[in-house]
Amino acid sequence: MTLKDYLVRLKGRFVVWIGIYGLWVCALTSSSIFEGNALTALVKFNIAGFLSAAAIYIGTNLVEAALSAGAIVYAYHLQRHLNNAIRSDIADNFTRMSYPEYHQRSDAVYTSWMTNDINTLDHQGMINMGYLLQASWQIAASALVLFTYNPTLIISTALLAILLLTVPLIYRKRLSAAAAKWSQQNERLTNQITDVLEGFNTLFMANRRNLLVQRIWHASDEAGRANYQYIQFDMLTQFAINVVNLAAQVTLLVQAGLLAYNRLIPIGAVLTIHNLAGSTFSGLTLMSFALTTIKSVKPILEKFAAAVVPAPAKKQTVAALTNAIQLDHVTYHYPGNNPAILQDFNLTVPVNQKLAIVGPSGKGKSTILKLLSAALPDYQGRLTWDDQDYTHLDADTLRDQLTYIDQAPYIFNDTIRFNITLGNTVSDKELQKVIAECQLTDFVTQQPNGVDTVLDHNGTNISGGQKQRIALARGLIRHSKVIISDEGTAALDPKNASAVEQLLVNLPNTTLIMVTHNLRDGIKACMDQVITV
Repeated sequence: MTLKDYLVRLKGRFVVWIGIYGLWVCALTSSSIFEGNALTALVKFNIAGFLSAAAIYIGTNLVEAALSAGAIVYAYHLQRHLNNAIRSDIADNFTRMSYPEYHQRSDAVYTSWMTNDINTLDHQGMINMGYLLQASWQIAASALVLFTYNPTLIISTALLAILLLTVPLIYRKRLSAAAAKWSQQNERLTNQITDVLEGFNTLFMANRRNLLVQRIWHASDEAGRANYQYIQFDMLTQFAINVVNLAAQVTLLVQAGLLAYNRLIPIGAVLTIHNLAGSTFSGLTLMSFALTTIKSVKPILEKFAAAVVPAPAKKQTVAALTNAIQLDHVTYHYPGNNPAILQDFNLTVPVNQKLAIVGPSGKGKSTILKLLSAALPDYQGRLTWDDQDYTHLDADTLRDQLTYIDQAPYIFNDTIRFNITLGNTVSDKELQKVIAECQLTDFVTQQPNGVDTVLDHNGTNISGGQKQRIALARGLIRHSKVIISDEGTAALDPKNASAVEQLLVNLPNTTLIMVTHNLRDGIKACMDQVITV
């Protein structure tokens, strides 16, 4: 999608914006005409004509001021809808990405796309689109008036316009390259700041907090340098355009003066032509600069387009598990030159069985769970759900059949209700039942607004154990018959961890696959299988 494509999508609002600019420029042009008429009447000592033209001049100026404000206000209205459309498209693309595709970039990069890059599109794209509209109307209106005074004025204007529009072409490629680099450095700045701030605890405990300043300063300086280089090219382009603009206005003023001297146009027309020359060549300057600047944001939209993932092919819908999930000689490599985290691995999980996977870190336990959840598609070997190959199955409907409880569950900056239901409609009775099962009743009761209490970003105002209970509640409220738990009770104290694990192993008609570093004897006795990796 280009900026033009988005404006076509918003064509109704865009047409209104164009119309407001047209009315504004008509008022501005009328003001110049009646200012000249007032001077002509005064030279002829026609006081009635002078007062009449002056009154209309004042009125058109008031109308012009109102329309100017209206055009700016409406531009922000249009900009809001444009930003919504672009951000929605980016977010919609995320929904089509696979787990590995999304994680090719950090969250900070995506955040930069939807903040820094959108702001750049607003300031370098939309504002200059407004200049382009203003310039187009100004050129059209001024050309019409100039032609009515004397056709030779149009010939001079056309020749000077060609020169004015040619100058920015010298710098256009360099300006686009500088804009692309600026966008990349903004991504890096956001990424570096996020990285170092999320590492605060590590730096604090190691007495290396000075790295906060060093790393943030370095990233800030790189982004600032890229911005400085962009502004250098931008200002150089503007300077060259303004010099040609000034020369063009002076040339047209001299021509108008000669025409008036030879009595080919009224004396007041010189003032009008001078004003219109300013409008015309300022409009051409705006147009030239706006076109150059609008093109400079093209790399940003191209970057978004390059990240677009096509909609996946329609695959077979997955029904509830009736037989078993199997991994048959499965090997998996994470991207890069890493050795296989799983090598020729076999596993069978019959329906309704309880299975524990134990072993030290780095042996592929979490990888097994991600494979079972259809999060990691690029494996070797065969993975099946009721003898149906995962490669033929619709991954979304497969995940509808299971619940994945992460070892580091994410908590949204939203209510407890939302963090458990994730926006699904659930009755209060059912919600309270799950809250009780996950031993969250006391926690919820103590909150100022109960289940409607808003939690901080990533749950910074609650404990790790409370996070994991909320994650468990997310699973239970979906009534999934396959539950995958990746160290789902690791942050709980032994008593509560044992109680939650006992709840999981006692769930009727449920298949449980649990990864743990610490398989308690009481829970082990409830397991149908214990796999060591």
